[in-house]
Amino acid sequence: MSGTDTTRILRVYEQQLERPRFFSSKFETPPQNFHDDHNVEFDIVRQGQDIAVAVPNRAAGPRLVEVKKYQNQSLEPITFKYEARIGAHEIKKRMAGQSPYESPAANAAAIKLALREARKIETMIRDATEQFCAQILTTGTLTATDENGDTVAGPYNFFPLDATGTLASGDLIVTTDTEWAEDGSTGNPLSDMQTLDGNVRARGYNPTEAYYGSSAWQRFIANSDVKDQANFRRINTVDINPAPTPAGAIHMGRFMINENPYDCFVYNGTYKAPNGGASTRYLDSEKVVIRDPVPGGLELTFGEIDYFEQARDTRAIPFLPRQMNFSDRGFGLTMYAYFSPDAQTLVICAGTRVLPIAKAIDSFACIDVTP
Repeated sequence: MSGTDTTRILRVYEQQLERPRFFSSKFETPPQNFHDDHNVEFDIVRQGQDIAVAVPNRAAGPRLVEVKKYQNQSLEPITFKYEARIGAHEIKKRMAGQSPYESPAANAAAIKLALREARKIETMIRDATEQFCAQILTTGTLTATDENGDTVAGPYNFFPLDATGTLASGDLIVTTDTEWAEDGSTGNPLSDMQTLDGNVRARGYNPTEAYYGSSAWQRFIANSDVKDQANFRRINTVDINPAPTPAGAIHMGRFMINENPYDCFVYNGTYKAPNGGASTRYLDSEKVVIRDPVPGGLELTFGEIDYFEQARDTRAIPFLPRQMNFSDRGFGLTMYAYFSPDAQTLVICAGTRVLPIAKAIDSFACIDVTP
């Protein structure tokens, strides 16, 4: 026999964390980057900084100019595939937020559980994509590993080769010679940043954004040379006014480097590493990335997952689209559902084939401030 006391069922709290997407937000996803092909291929035409050279006199013949050379890359995207299984007996049980005195509506319960699983899969893949983008911006390369740390895709190299066939990124992915001390007693942050800035500008780019790990920022502003520049009177070369950004970083303000204004960000976003489960920063706390936000320089691509259309059961979740592409959000996902032959299980499948690519391969650089 039930008791005589009444009970109010309050609304359920379902944790939906605002996950950091700072690095992946820097990668564009135009509509043509959603595809169903095996590889993605792109060409890079480099303009350089050559100036015109005069001929000896008006009767001299013209000099030859050539713009037909380009660099080509063909890469296979990285595949993610997940499935979630919902047993028929599960939808008869009370769900979070549901009154224990009401019989669950089977169809509504199945749909709610399926969408909850799909959101989880989307979040996991978007977190992995953020980590891929972080790899590119801090190392110039990309490698995908599994839960055991074994390589499953890559490495992809996004830096050009020089005439000897070796990486030409030696002055773009660097480590400082002298550590930026936490108390500012050692290191040359301004000089290091000025050198890195000059190396990117030597390629013709105009870096205007700097992304600091939290420790790198604290070490930077603790330095006496940095403090002296910030203390200039009547010269507005520094404007420190922290404000959060929607993508999960903190915009600290502006700072002049080599007479060039930089928007400075501190990024502390973390993820749970698949091999060990440790909380890991997307941007190492002791690293700084500088970048020219040139249009089309960084892009994301998303490929569809292959499956037999005939096997898709439209009765499972009738409104479930085969492919969901969001150019404005930078994400694409293939989804389908079917019932097991014994009608005991609803299977939700979701996945994508993602690949972030760097086309403006010399438009960013990274320095580790703790050798």
